Amino acid sequence: MKNIFLTITFFSLCACSPNSEKNSFDSLSSESTYSELSTSIVQLRNAVASSPESAKYRYLLAKAYLYQGKYDFAEKEINRFLDFVKLERPSHENKTVLEIYFLSENFVTLQEFAKTLEPISEEASLANDLLVLAGYASSSNLQTKIYKDMYPLLRKGKTKELRSFLNTLPLDQSSYVQRYIASKFYFSINEFNFASAVLDGLHKVRPNDTRVIVLAAISYYKSQSLEEAEYFANLILKANKDNPIAMLIKASGNFKLGNYLLAEQEIDIALSRGIESFEARLTAALVSYQLGNFEKAYNHFKKIEDRIPRSHPIYRYVTATKLMVAEPIEAYNSSKELQVNDTTLPLLLSLASKLDEDGKKKQANELLNSMKSREFNDGNVKFALDSFLKSTGRVDTFSLESSFSQASQDIQQKAILITTLLSDDDEETALKYLDEWLLDDPNSVELLLLKVATLAKLGNEKEVNETISKVEAISPDHPLINSYRAVTLLKQGDKLASHSLLKRVITKEFYSPWAVELLINSSNSRKELVGNVEFLTSVYNDNHGHKHLAPTLDLAFAQASADMFEDAIATVERWQKESSNKEVESRAVYELKTVLHLSLKQYDKAKNALFEWKSSLGVSKEYLIRALTLADLNNDPQFALLSIEETKTTLPEEESDNLSLLKTRYLLKLERLTDAISTLNSCSYSTKKKPLWKKLKGQTFALDKDYKQASVYFLDAYKLNNSTEIALYLMQSYYASNQRKLAENFALQHLELYPKDSAVRMRLAELLFNHSPTEALRHYEYLDDNQLATVGSLNNQAWLLLKMGENARALELSKRAYKDAPSEISVLDTYLKSLVANAENEEALRLAESLYSENRESFEIGLIYIKILYDIGEVVSADKALKLLTPNTRKQQNDYRRMKDLLSTSL
Repeated sequence: MKNIFLTITFFSLCACSPNSEKNSFDSLSSESTYSELSTSIVQLRNAVASSPESAKYRYLLAKAYLYQGKYDFAEKEINRFLDFVKLERPSHENKTVLEIYFLSENFVTLQEFAKTLEPISEEASLANDLLVLAGYASSSNLQTKIYKDMYPLLRKGKTKELRSFLNTLPLDQSSYVQRYIASKFYFSINEFNFASAVLDGLHKVRPNDTRVIVLAAISYYKSQSLEEAEYFANLILKANKDNPIAMLIKASGNFKLGNYLLAEQEIDIALSRGIESFEARLTAALVSYQLGNFEKAYNHFKKIEDRIPRSHPIYRYVTATKLMVAEPIEAYNSSKELQVNDTTLPLLLSLASKLDEDGKKKQANELLNSMKSREFNDGNVKFALDSFLKSTGRVDTFSLESSFSQASQDIQQKAILITTLLSDDDEETALKYLDEWLLDDPNSVELLLLKVATLAKLGNEKEVNETISKVEAISPDHPLINSYRAVTLLKQGDKLASHSLLKRVITKEFYSPWAVELLINSSNSRKELVGNVEFLTSVYNDNHGHKHLAPTLDLAFAQASADMFEDAIATVERWQKESSNKEVESRAVYELKTVLHLSLKQYDKAKNALFEWKSSLGVSKEYLIRALTLADLNNDPQFALLSIEETKTTLPEEESDNLSLLKTRYLLKLERLTDAISTLNSCSYSTKKKPLWKKLKGQTFALDKDYKQASVYFLDAYKLNNSTEIALYLMQSYYASNQRKLAENFALQHLELYPKDSAVRMRLAELLFNHSPTEALRHYEYLDDNQLATVGSLNNQAWLLLKMGENARALELSKRAYKDAPSEISVLDTYLKSLVANAENEEALRLAESLYSENRESFEIGLIYIKILYDIGEVVSADKALKLLTPNTRKQQNDYRRMKDLLSTSL
């Protein structure tokens, strides 16, 4: 197709005076190149700047912009031209005005301009036709010849005839409007192949027409011409970064090429920028599936599942996704729509296996029966089915062997047969096959390894070692053999030999992940673990491990497991500083570095690591998780809110409600009640039915001290989720609204379902502590009897026993609590009182004096010491010690006054 650009021809500007139109731009032709047209625009703009009231320059500049496809600039200049030319204009100028208004889609102005034209003129007829074609006039009697011939083809949908009609027109500026109208018509009736062909021609004539670029990108995309679609998408992105349509197109192209990570970034941007279409959701779902993010894929598929034909191959992904997110019953229901054939069988087998594993025997059997009744063309597929049926006892060995004889019998099929036989404890048959195959291929490492596994299961140690020797002769230091030997040595209790073998493997291979993992995981004592980490560090340094990411991460994890957090951070930072391979600026590095700083409570450094992460890779869901962890540990809800806000635009739309719930949590921590309520109310109807939403709603009422209304929402949340947290909130709201009995009865009902919920039992015992001490004691005893006791429960139990005069038992429990928390004031108080109650005054006084001498600045320790002096009858000494105390807080002042009053009555 010949590419002709209609451009402006002109006389030399150098020959004309700045204030004269003589020898200026006089006419238009189609001879110049596009770059020459651009040069002409620059010169015309200079001319307009020199002669701003020149109507001719304004007109020519408007037409130049029109021919480039820059309609907003063209409209601006044509309006100024019309300001100067109020009287009669030539026909060609009026036609240019009409074209500019039509292509800039300013149809109201086009209507107004049409009223200024001579009613019977050619341009008035053209104006009428354009308004009809734009839908702004209803007349079907088009008057200009070209549109009169074209309009019936549009109305009757004659696509091929319209294409033939367009072929009679020149591909240049003169036919641009007609072709543009045709492209819009093709686009509107989903004839995207025709539309893209016309739009491609229009783009060659006017490369800057953004509407043509967008329509071309979509048309090529819809017609599955992704390479051409991406060309136009890139043009869109030059003018509009992160344009959602362009991002969808690029994501589709990268998905087709297998660039799933890049496709994920692009489709996430498209969705976050508001594009919502079947194609976008389907692309997002398939990309997420390929990346193994099945939860995300599942959420996308849920929105479009009802629009995917059940017979379409894509529907298999819907079923597979449901299976991968542990929704086997949903997957089973979807599978009923699938045909059982060679393609779908692997998926259906996986589903049957999951159903069987989850105890859904009926559904598993129905699915397997539907498979058993089918004939399969692929012998390998039939063998896969029979292998599964054999492993679950649904066919016998003869059927399996018969099926194997029809399969390809490659090494993969042989491995399946052997492992199936071994899982059915049929080692003898497995060994028979292996010996037979090894006669034909005695040096097959794969077969020899299968034989090692078979002999090991038979317990034939002698032949195991002989077979291992054969493997080692063919493949020295084979990792599976070394792994087998290392694990065997560990099982035999010979850790020294096992670790020696592992270290040899690691030294020889440098990076052997299985050996590193086994060495670290089998290190029991801290001394042993530190020694092995030091060995790994030495090998790492000898082999310039800092140049490689995987060994760096493994060493850092090993160092962290030995509580060598500073060393782990240094390892990561060295890699960041010295590695020349910056493709590895991976999330794992930043995430590990953040976690290590958090482990050391280095919150400022953790925040810096997060900043590095954000600066290098941008924010993500993983980034947000670590940022919120930091916020929680550092008690910084404001940082949490900031992190949520900056992550919001990068996550898909379906995450918006989850972010709102997270945001509410931190708003409540800041007691920003109005903002919390507003954020909760913005959630969707489906989210408002979730227990988390109801719990947070209850918390807003609790913060407002409306505990009765809070309990209504906490109860609704509890009905959906019997969690300890919600149960405690409900108990507290009952108690705070003076419904103590309701709180106690609810707790008892909860404990009938979850008797070992120690937190709820502890809270119930606290409610009963004063008015029903015997009942409270029963709950504390249950905790102790079931190894659920905490320092708090032991201390409270001891205190109640003291009140009841069971001093010996109180001392036993308080001593246990004191051993675990010797600095806890309430625990110390109970323990000292228990000593006194058991007439161990000397021990009580010795301990109290020792603590008091070491903690003179502590009011609480001083008061405990004074109480012990009082309890053993040393009232004068107690009074002297009291005078040395200085209470600061209101509580301390009240405690001081009570102690002073008590002593004054005894002196």
